[in-house]
Amino acid sequence: MTDPIKIDIPALPYNNKNNDTSIINNVKVKYIATKQDKFGKEISYFKITSEIKQILGYLNGDLKCPFWVADDGIVLKVNSKFVPNSIDQKGQFYEVIIEMCFYEFQPKDNKDMIKGYFAKLYI
Repeated sequence: MTDPIKIDIPALPYNNKNNDTSIINNVKVKYIATKQDKFGKEISYFKITSEIKQILGYLNGDLKCPFWVADDGIVLKVNSKFVPNSIDQKGQFYEVIIEMCFYEFQPKDNKDMIKGYFAKLYI
C-alpha cells in the first residue's frame, strides 16, 4: 500500500468574468482507458506519474475538477474530444500539457450554480 498523498495547497482562485484557464506544462501521464459515460460521451482516463503541485490546488476547492486521488496516485479524466489523436496506446506514457478551463452553469433542477474545471490535453 502506498502512502497517502498530502493535499495542503490552497484552492486555486477563479474568476469567471475573465474566462479563466490555467496551463500545466510537462505533465507525465499513463493512458489507462477510454470509456463511455452515462451521457454517451467518450471519456479518457490517465494516471498522473509526475509530481505537479499545481494539480493538488485543484483538489482542495469547492469546484468540480477532472482530478481525483486514487489508491495509487492521481487520476485525470478528460473528454476524448480534448485528447490528441496521437495518444492512442493503453499503458503508454506521454508527456502532455494540460489546459484547465473554468466553467459554470445553472442546472434546471438545482438552485446551486455548478462551477468547476475541465481539462484539455496537448502534446
